[in-house]
Amino acid sequence: MSLRLALVAVALGLAGCPPATWEDFSIQLHARACDRALACGQIARSERNLCTLPPMLTALLQRSNYDIEVALASGNLTYVPDGAGRCLDAVAAAPCDDGAAQSRFLLGCNNVLRPGTSVGDICYADDQCAGGTCVQNGSGCPGSCLGYPSPGAVCKPGNTDPATVCDPTVEYCDGTTSPDGGVSDGHCQYKKQSGAPCDADEQCSFGLVCTRAVCADPPSLREGDPCSGAICAEHIYCGSDGRCTRQRAWPQACDSLSGCDRGFVCVGLVLPSLPGGPITPGLCRPWFDVGDTCDSTQPITGCAASETCVSSHCTPRLTQRVSGFSANCDATLACAPGLVCDTNHCADPRGRGGVCADTMTCQSGLVCGTNHLCVAPGVCSP
Repeated sequence: MSLRLALVAVALGLAGCPPATWEDFSIQLHARACDRALACGQIARSERNLCTLPPMLTALLQRSNYDIEVALASGNLTYVPDGAGRCLDAVAAAPCDDGAAQSRFLLGCNNVLRPGTSVGDICYADDQCAGGTCVQNGSGCPGSCLGYPSPGAVCKPGNTDPATVCDPTVEYCDGTTSPDGGVSDGHCQYKKQSGAPCDADEQCSFGLVCTRAVCADPPSLREGDPCSGAICAEHIYCGSDGRCTRQRAWPQACDSLSGCDRGFVCVGLVLPSLPGGPITPGLCRPWFDVGDTCDSTQPITGCAASETCVSSHCTPRLTQRVSGFSANCDATLACAPGLVCDTNHCADPRGRGGVCADTMTCQSGLVCGTNHLCVAPGVCSP
């Protein structure tokens, strides 16, 4: 896709229209993730071409090494535009804290791709089977979707036998594990709704956790709540007094690495070398860009992670000029780390079954076979 079409796709996304295709979604997803990376100081504003997707987001969408575009074209997976729109909103609003961001990604991006393969049909990965799992006979071999046991069927915690594994999306196994490692058989049970008694998170429906022995929404501490060892709500952090405190913005003082809201950094903050020692407060400032003045003697200089403070100026760590997602690339212009140059455009590596020019175009662990498809070394291909 050309850069012009990429910009059109991003503009449609910003206008509120869910992306119509997986290709459009990929472009908008990279753009939203890049906006977050800039706001969180991972990338400097003028180094946007360095942006790549967070690994936790890639793992959520790419649940197997089979190529998504190939699976969509064959009907093994189905793309859900409305789910993709919700995912983009979740990425745009995700906080800088990786733990909190991962929770936002999980809740918002769970319905971008749906299994498109029915029980009994040919499959190439578990995430392609609707109501079942893909049983294969070797690395890269096609398999057949085996349906999950019905509610009430016998199961055993930790068992990997597909015939006795409960559907993890709607069921759990009520078997038990003893302190000495022994496992007792149980039965597949429907996951519980909000307010139902529980012993573990896996017993609760999607989006709920087991807290205080009942299924409920994940706890969110409010401003002023004690927070030792817990996570405060968004735009709130655990302050030096042990209570959830509102994050600051320019030009307010800050006393923690998490003390400034998204888009700002606590410049000049000096934390104590020993527990209980004095804190030297800093000042919340927008993240510095390449060339901005910085003080290398301060622990928190204000330079983004892609920069370093040299000779009183924020300086790029990577001196080589690179291209970002969907931008042009060639023998002299490389792609950002994590991307590959695919037909003169920077793209995510291709999965198993995807068309490749060489092994560098394929995901890690795959090779480009003689048929120019990414394959898994093993008995079968792709």
